[in-house]
Amino acid sequence: MKKHDTSSFAAIGAILLILSAVLFALHTLGQTNEGIPDLTVIHTTASREISETSATVNNRGGSKSAAQTQSRSGQSLSAPTRSGNGFQLRTAKFRYHYNQLNAEEQKAYNTILQKIESFPAEIQINALNSESVFRVYNALRDDQPLFFHLSGKASYRKQGSQTCLLPDYTLTPDEYKTQRAQLLAVCEELIGAVPVGADPYQKELFLHDALVRRCGYEFSNKPVQSTAYGALVSRRAACEGYAKAMLLLLDHAGIQSYMVSGDAQNSANKLAVHAWNKVRINGAWYHLDATWDDPVGSEIADKMSHAYFNITDGEIARSHTLTDAQNPCASTADMYFVRENLLFETLDRSEESVVAAAITKALNAGETSVEIKFTSETAFEDAKIYLFDKARIYRVLSNAASQTDISIDKKSVTTSENTDLFIIGIAPCFS
Repeated sequence: MKKHDTSSFAAIGAILLILSAVLFALHTLGQTNEGIPDLTVIHTTASREISETSATVNNRGGSKSAAQTQSRSGQSLSAPTRSGNGFQLRTAKFRYHYNQLNAEEQKAYNTILQKIESFPAEIQINALNSESVFRVYNALRDDQPLFFHLSGKASYRKQGSQTCLLPDYTLTPDEYKTQRAQLLAVCEELIGAVPVGADPYQKELFLHDALVRRCGYEFSNKPVQSTAYGALVSRRAACEGYAKAMLLLLDHAGIQSYMVSGDAQNSANKLAVHAWNKVRINGAWYHLDATWDDPVGSEIADKMSHAYFNITDGEIARSHTLTDAQNPCASTADMYFVRENLLFETLDRSEESVVAAAITKALNAGETSVEIKFTSETAFEDAKIYLFDKARIYRVLSNAASQTDISIDKKSVTTSENTDLFIIGIAPCFS
């Protein structure tokens, strides 16, 4: 009978205990990258759509690992930043989310900012706890719409006195270089088309309208739909893609803005995670929701809305729940309906010519509809009675028809309404 070595059994038992502990640790972490010690996965809130948020954040979308995306020939991975005409695509100047970080977090943000476009497998930053790494990564993605090669997740590990960030990429370097060049061309086209001499409001309005015309709403688990590239080049995006495209365009036009998030009522009247912008125009802050100005399922085909263009905290709160309390929005000076003379306290015979002129102006500009807004619910309800129950809308249409060569049907019209913001949409039919 062979004698057993009890020391060997003890060693094996110890190893098994260690393995059990490791497996338990991995299980409680939920997700980790294999083979990397002390790893914590960071799930950002960057993919902001309801019900599928988790799937979007966790879905790598067929992305390559960091190791796979490294340049094999050692060439520079820098994407083009300047067109042949001198237009420069750059990182954002106004970095709202960066300014919400503490000094150590800002240091890490700047380190990542300098390196992230070269697709490093890992980036050494100063020592931060998990909450701070989470804040820095979210701030970077929210501030910098050019970094559309980053997924909605990343991981980090401790390395001595430093922290090591391991980014997750949705594109290869070659794909990013190509797509960034495409984005450069679109931004140059749109920014270059802004009318010479336009004031900040007019620049914002031009770029908002250009985005809404260019992009169609689509929500899926595709990472590209939460990016400025998706909105401006692919022309299909969800709310985060609209907000990041607006941020990118406004920043390059010299207008301060940033992306905010919260909840909003969706088409099923349920709260959904949502993203939009705050914009600073002539010294005052406003809410700007380009997604909701590109309505899905509207009664009016190809409708261009300005219902959520430069509105106040009180107005946005009727349909959105805001998580950002900074930069209160109280001014109405550069609200669309104020600037365009389409805000009414009442609607009577004396105001019909204003509505008719607005219809004519919209049609001559190639639009299919016009919106008018009222200062109160009472004025809104009274206007509907006046225009539709009393059929005054047909007199308005006849007046508009007399001011344009476009053949307007004076006896037929399509209408819509926004009961939250007291807005009536009018779309003439054509004879």
